[in-house]
Amino acid sequence: MTPEANWVRWLAAGSLILALGSASPADDTRRNQEIQFGDLPDQISTSPPFKVPVSATSGLPVSLAVLSGPAAIEGDTLRLFGSPGVVLLRASQPGNAAYLPARDADRVVIVAAPPSAPAFSRQPVDRTAAVGETALLAAEAGGNPPPSYQWRKNGQAVPGATSPALTFTGVTLPDAGSYDVVASNPSGSAVSSPAVLTVTKRPQTITFTPPSPFYPTGEQVTLNAMATSGLTVGFELVSGMGTLSGNLLTSNTAGTVTVRATQAGDETYAPAEPREQAFNFSPIALPHH
Repeated sequence: MTPEANWVRWLAAGSLILALGSASPADDTRRNQEIQFGDLPDQISTSPPFKVPVSATSGLPVSLAVLSGPAAIEGDTLRLFGSPGVVLLRASQPGNAAYLPARDADRVVIVAAPPSAPAFSRQPVDRTAAVGETALLAAEAGGNPPPSYQWRKNGQAVPGATSPALTFTGVTLPDAGSYDVVASNPSGSAVSSPAVLTVTKRPQTITFTPPSPFYPTGEQVTLNAMATSGLTVGFELVSGMGTLSGNLLTSNTAGTVTVRATQAGDETYAPAEPREQAFNFSPIALPHH
């Protein structure tokens, strides 16, 4: 036999082997089927057991399993465990003599906490702040759904105060008062305990510039005292034979003159504690510079 004939016979044998290897068994005459879930809305954790609406287009029974989440399945009835979470269900149908197995179908069920009226877990507390400082009142309430907030001052709603915290930036005297907050959701409302915001004026002190040991009688002495507030300081005679005009002090008699410095305060600063200073006058001009 010629090499060419052997080559042809080898090709024919190879083709036969390939044909046998690619041959498939007789076509499966079973019909396809699909799994279909019905309407399955979100649940609340206190919902009673309920049937899961699921079926196969074949009409064959469907098996259900809980893959994860706070629930268990008994046949086609889902029983929740009473806590919120996400339940993942899987439905299967293995087929029979007439139907092919269905592709597994998964479905998520959201389990929410039951509605509840607001209840305060944190109450606002009294605060004291000086004018210009920052003051904070805060509260916290739970509920489902989470509540909204409205702060009130002396029983009247504070415009725009709808957060759990009420912040005063640069508090003023008119901000003082009694505050509470109302927490509300569709299940009800709750009112916090009141908290008193006390606003005080800022303190200030007076400092005298130290005087010289002696001043000549008849000399006009300029009084120098400053308040930490920057407000103008006033002067008044306390004792001694002196004459005071504004911040100018004179004495024609030898001796000690005592002057008091005062500052009455304003809408921001409280009155300063008065400070007294003694000035000694002598008929002999002693050096004081």
